[in-house]
Amino acid sequence: MRQAECVSDSIYKSRCLKRLRELELPTEGWVCEWIEDTDEPEAVCELCGCARVRFLHHMSHPMVGHTIAVGCLCDGIMSGDELGAYEREREARNRARRRQTFIHGKWKPSWQSPHGTRWEKKMRGGPTCVIRQDADGRYAVWHGGRWCYRCRGQEMTTFDQAASALFTANDPKRRQT
Repeated sequence: MRQAECVSDSIYKSRCLKRLRELELPTEGWVCEWIEDTDEPEAVCELCGCARVRFLHHMSHPMVGHTIAVGCLCDGIMSGDELGAYEREREARNRARRRQTFIHGKWKPSWQSPHGTRWEKKMRGGPTCVIRQDADGRYAVWHGGRWCYRCRGQEMTTFDQAASALFTANDPKRRQT
């Protein structure tokens, strides 16, 4: 069984390298810039065409003017560091789990009036996070000493969007290797 895995790995690796050559792209020296969580395993690897990718590794190369979004295995082949690719994917999966736990975990109502409601939650190893819903239904988060109603230019219209914005602002980012 182990030998069959090695043979299939080498076949996969040679297929990916062949595809890079067909696209007239370098076969080594790629770096993973960031990993995108698509929430569902429906993204497509731009190198091998696998259509069941949830975490897209955005790869860059000094000789290429754009990034290529690939799956974990192709990241390992392109970067020449399969263990590093697996570690980056593991950290992305763990962060996605922490995000879901943070958003859907228990929030404590801390204040309620005709003018709105507030909820709080202590982030493990971090600050107490506060979300407010005004009487008109708008959501805001307490960040940087003020109430913020927008995240990345978009108004937060649901509790989950507000909680996700707080998670993004307060979760300690793991160092990418």
